[in-house]
This record gives sequence, C-alpha cells and structure tokens, in this order.
Amino acid sequence: MYLKTSWFILMGLVIVGYGLYLGRTGWMLYSEAFTISTTIAVLIALGVLVHELAHAMTGRVRKLRVEYISMTLWGGVTKLSPGSPFSSFLVSIAGPMVNALYALLLYGVGSWMEPSPVRAGLRIAVEANILISIFNMIPSYPLDGGHTLESLVTMASKRRSTGAKVTAWTGMILIPVLVLAAIFTGAWRTSAGLFLVVLVCFYLFSASQPMLKALKNQESGRDPLSARNLARPALVVDEGTPVAQVVSALDGAAPVILTRATQPVGWVPAETAELLREGNLPATSLKQLASPLAPQKISQDTLRIDMMEYFNGYLYQQLPSQLKQGYYPIAWPIIDAQGRPTGVILHRDMALRLSAEQAGRIPQG
Repeated sequence: MYLKTSWFILMGLVIVGYGLYLGRTGWMLYSEAFTISTTIAVLIALGVLVHELAHAMTGRVRKLRVEYISMTLWGGVTKLSPGSPFSSFLVSIAGPMVNALYALLLYGVGSWMEPSPVRAGLRIAVEANILISIFNMIPSYPLDGGHTLESLVTMASKRRSTGAKVTAWTGMILIPVLVLAAIFTGAWRTSAGLFLVVLVCFYLFSASQPMLKALKNQESGRDPLSARNLARPALVVDEGTPVAQVVSALDGAAPVILTRATQPVGWVPAETAELLREGNLPATSLKQLASPLAPQKISQDTLRIDMMEYFNGYLYQQLPSQLKQGYYPIAWPIIDAQGRPTGVILHRDMALRLSAEQAGRIPQG
C-alpha cells in the first residue's frame, strides 16, 4: 500500500480551508471550526481507504492477486490481476457498497453522541461518503459504475469490446443529460454549481472519448493485434486423413488443424508440416505430430481489446497448465462466421507484435 504525499496534502487542504471558512462565519470559535474540519478530513480519508480495501479484499476472495493500493490526491487506485467479468463486477461494486455501509456506521455512531464539533463533522462525513458512493456508481469510465456496467455487458455479450463500447457511449450520453439537469434545476446559476457540472462533464468526456476512439481504430481493420491480422491460415483436415494426402495438399509452410466431426482437436505447427512436405519427417499418422490447441475458439472479427484477454487476461488464466507452462506452443483456433476453423493464432505472434509496438517498429491500432 502506497500513501502518496498528495493524499496528506488533500487532507491538509480540507482541514485548513474548511476550518478557516467555518471560523470566519462567526458562528463558532476557530478551535471548534478546525475540530469539525479535521473530523471531516480524517473520516473522508478513511472512507476512501475502506473503499479501496473493499476492492482489494473482494479481489482476494475471487482468487485475484492484489498488486498494490495507492492513495493519492485524486483518491485511491487498487491494481489487481486480471479476472473474469463476474469477478470484475463484484470488485467494482464492492467499493461504493462499502462506502454506503461506512456512512451508515458513522450515522449510527453520531446518533449516540452528544452535540459537539466532532458530531457535526461526523454528520458531514456521512453525507460526503453517501455522495462518494453515489458518484462512484455513475455508469461511465473511469468510475466503479462504469466498470460495473462494462462487466455486466461483457458477461451478456461474451466480449469486452462490447462492454467497453456501451460504457463509453453511456458516459458520452450522460454529458448532455447532466447539462440539461443543471439548466432545469438552476445549478448553473451559482459559480460552485457551474464549476461542478463542467468538472464532472470534462471528467466523463476525458475517459469515454479516448475509449471510443481506440475502439474505432481497432474496428478499422488495420490494427495489428486484431484476430484477422494475427491469424495464420491453416490447412484443415480430419484427424484420420492419411499423411500422404495431407502432404500433397500442403502449399508451402502452413500449420495444419486436425478436426473431429468438424471440431478442432489439435494442430501441427508450420515448421513440422514443412518437414513433412520435404520428406524429412516420417510419420504414420498426424496424431503423432499434433500438439493440443487452446480450448477457446477465437472469432475472426475479434478486436484487440478482446485479444488481450487471451494474451494475458482472464482467458489466458483459464488455459490448461501444460500450455501455460510451455510444454506446447499456445495456439487458438480461429473460426469464421459459420463456426468453421480457418487458421490459428499463436501466443508468441501476439507477444512479438506487442514488443514491436513498444519498440516503435509498427504503429499501434
């Protein structure tokens, strides 16, 4: 867990700023004013902390690895290892729910206290935590509500790209909705209300618009990490096909997919198939040479954002241990619109293209 200096700076600003504001009203002594502001700052900071701990603990329950928790000026960030859409849903919703429960706890404690500056600060902290919970459940990036919506749509559609697109468009649609709400309620008439509306709209736009732009680039067909551009065309044959017949059908170095009742059950790498074609590898059956395929099938129109789940996300974690441990090269069968296998996608090809992107040798999608 990292407690950044800016986190303490924010607490200090709340204590000093709100304390001076209350003291200058003349309604109370400065000592009482700073007691209230200190109570608010500490309890809100603890609210942000329990929010992030809720994400982390839910992730641990779902068998995810907690990389770190970082507390900064802008709140908290919890980094977890990739999980399933359902795990992501539970992790995302846990934070706002805990804030609501935390606010209820503070309210209960305040109900038993005598009137005092601490109780006054506690009541304001209750309202602040309720607002934090509600704000975080706005269904847009980068908020918890956005990740919750993305997870739900991903579970329904089986594609993270669909979840990302729905969530990003929801954020863009919310912007004019908030503007209209500010106009009809008159919130725009005050400088504080106008600033808050502009800030929230900019916050939503700055997260949603880049996602929509990235998805549009990925859908253009030029992305090197799309399934269509990663696929290696393969010769598709029944697993019982004679080796001589396969050799005669090979045209250059190409992988071979073995099927059983049209379903892919194994593959022969291009290098091995080339040795067969050149007569340098005697074999009585293709099964002797076949390596296992990854159990998931990849559609040929799969985008980068979905491909990354196969590369190092939750779909990768579901691979059999013999593949993840490197006993065999990792290869997924790629299928067309009719569900027929047409080629393979290799994990090493994805790794090489990502490395080339990072080195600047090929443009990103």
